[in-house]
Amino acid sequence: MGNIKQHIPDCITSDLFPNPWLDRVENAYELNFSDGSIGHLILFDVWHHLEYPASALLEARRVLVPGGKIILMEPAMSLVGRLIYGNCHHELLGFDAELSDLPMDISAPEATRYFAAQSSAHRIFINRELPGLLLGWNVCCIRQITSFAYLGSGGFRGPRLYPDFAAPAVRFADSVLGLLPDIFAARILIVLTKQ
Repeated sequence: MGNIKQHIPDCITSDLFPNPWLDRVENAYELNFSDGSIGHLILFDVWHHLEYPASALLEARRVLVPGGKIILMEPAMSLVGRLIYGNCHHELLGFDAELSDLPMDISAPEATRYFAAQSSAHRIFINRELPGLLLGWNVCCIRQITSFAYLGSGGFRGPRLYPDFAAPAVRFADSVLGLLPDIFAARILIVLTKQ
């Protein structure tokens, strides 16, 4: 999404659904790449749609080169994150959603149903639910990020909630409030390295 090609020109952009700005359609459970052919996978707001993260991690392991990384950017479940995502976003927080560390038969009909649990990254990487899920992966980074600049951007649909001239003040507020991520974080960055 967004302008990633301005920063990583050679990246291959994909999503589960076709769009004119994408290079290809991909499914995290069944990637159309050769074994060991991908340096890194950047998943922006993908993880919380993975009802079967073990299956996605197996597929990522297959396509990544040794030492390759999965870079996740997901909703953070701080006090403010829960308040905003729980009340201003159509997807459920999903703290009560069942999480599994077992792979799923991706050819089964239920493997393609819509799933969203915005709290899944928080539950797995912060609360350490399902520790067996991450066997074979090094967790290199878990960083909760205060991002009122992101929240105020209006997301994919808009409108933006602050004018251009206020952007420096919003970024300054993010840097100050970032000292208390458990209260103010809006996003969580997670980096996994294939062992």
